[in-house]
Amino acid sequence: MPSAIEPSTPRLVLHELLAQLLEDVPDKLVKQKSVEDELLSIVNAPSESFQKATYKLLRTNIVEKAQDLAASLEFSHSEG
Repeated sequence: MPSAIEPSTPRLVLHELLAQLLEDVPDKLVKQKSVEDELLSIVNAPSESFQKATYKLLRTNIVEKAQDLAASLEFSHSEG
């Protein structure tokens, strides 16, 4: 019987398949707050490939948000 720490083989296979599907998620969908929250909740999944796919989606989104924030702050600073 698998322990809570060691996921079962079927679960690992499922995670591998989900990781492959995550590669095809459109950026537009990832930017939705509810999707971002879901990705944050699964980033600690036991499957390394699942973690990497989730992190890749989050990283792209976070970099874009940081750039938007920096531009917004620069613009507001130059107005004042």
